[in-house]
Amino acid sequence: MRCSRRSTTWLGSAARAAVVALGVALPAVAAAADASADPRVAEAILRAAHGRLGALADVRVTDVKAHLNTVGPATVLDAIPDPGARLGRAIRFTLRGRNDGKGIRAVGRAEARVTVRTPHAVARHDIVRGTVLEFDDVETVVGELGDVPLRALPPSVVGLRALRDIRAGSILSPAMFARVALVKSGDEVVARVVIDGLEVRGKVIAAQSGTLGDSIRVVNPDSGHTMRARVVGEGEVEVRHGS
Repeated sequence: MRCSRRSTTWLGSAARAAVVALGVALPAVAAAADASADPRVAEAILRAAHGRLGALADVRVTDVKAHLNTVGPATVLDAIPDPGARLGRAIRFTLRGRNDGKGIRAVGRAEARVTVRTPHAVARHDIVRGTVLEFDDVETVVGELGDVPLRALPPSVVGLRALRDIRAGSILSPAMFARVALVKSGDEVVARVVIDGLEVRGKVIAAQSGTLGDSIRVVNPDSGHTMRARVVGEGEVEVRHGS
């Protein structure tokens, strides 16, 4: 069983790709203070963070402590964060090992502090619970994420309904919002279809509820024909040509 400490440096995906392309033997993490430390532990934590927050995020892992069983040199380590893991503080990970042609097994535990810099959405002003966000409510900034869960940030929050009051400057995370049903089952909605550059509009009945971008079934009330359509606005769908 080993106990190690490591610290990584900031290294974005573009920089990492350039290093690999040049064939330079520059590791993704700084040299360990403890010569017995296994560099795969910090690398696994880096991959876990990038898997949650995206390849463009700059991730820094510090204060790594690992308790690792004996594993072979070909074993690839994966780090699974504990539920409730949050950035900017110590996070516990379960370490799992995998080999080609062999199953995955638990091989140890680790703890590290994870800090992330990445583009993210913040509230431009105070937002009242129940508000459906518009573009003017949101601002995208590039900076360090604070004390937020280690999970993917929403690509866009415009069109989502706030589940609670949100203060200006707050980082906008998925738990704050719910999707809004723009079309409800049984509603008469406007349907449009574009054929050879010509847009045709008509009325159909929604057979399913849907939020922005959802694919739902709609019914032509005259013929009874069922079609697939994409929700594009409140009470409006776009019928797929040929459906």
